[in-house]
Amino acid sequence: MLWVDSYDVFVSAGNGAHNEWDHLEARVPFSTAWLEDHGLIGKRLAVLKVHGDSMSPTLEHGDTPLVEMLPEDAVENLPDSVYVLRLNGQLLIKRLQSDLMGGLYIKSDNPAYDKLHLTQDNKPDDIRIIARWTGKKI
Repeated sequence: MLWVDSYDVFVSAGNGAHNEWDHLEARVPFSTAWLEDHGLIGKRLAVLKVHGDSMSPTLEHGDTPLVEMLPEDAVENLPDSVYVLRLNGQLLIKRLQSDLMGGLYIKSDNPAYDKLHLTQDNKPDDIRIIARWTGKKI
């Protein structure tokens, strides 16, 4: 059995949630066999809550995704996937996709939301990739 931190923060699948990433709510037990079967042994994991519908149908309002916490410098050469990021003080869960010129697309899976394209010219000072979604929800 491995205990994973569950944070009482909302990552917005919408326009952004103003939360700090330090509100540990509980610890959730996971079977080490299950974690091993899914390639998650040895990774720093956490559980959080989704607020909003911009990542629907992939992640719905109220879902609790299992995420892999990333190091501070995780912003370069990330594979295209769903990430938790802090952008201008807001916590978001979005699909990130690199472009060929070193830029980054921040996308929602719900087509009702626009994507944001960050380049070297318009990259905000306050951006940090915090975690990558493992593809698992609890």
